[in-house]
Amino acid sequence: MENRISDRKFITHCSKCLDILFLLGYDIDDDLPWHSTISITRQLFSEELFEEVFTEVLKMCVEREC
Repeated sequence: MENRISDRKFITHCSKCLDILFLLGYDIDDDLPWHSTISITRQLFSEELFEEVFTEVLKMCVEREC
């Protein structure tokens, strides 16, 4: 997400972007997950799996936009 490598900065960025909140199904006043949730989840799964899931989700977003 715009080259944000810090989970804290990533969550902060997402909390300020209405388009991302809408895409994720959050309202403007909803709390996003803690940054540690991302860090812990990242440690549970391999980088390859994350990339595969990300690629699949990205494809779904592109297909839905058409």
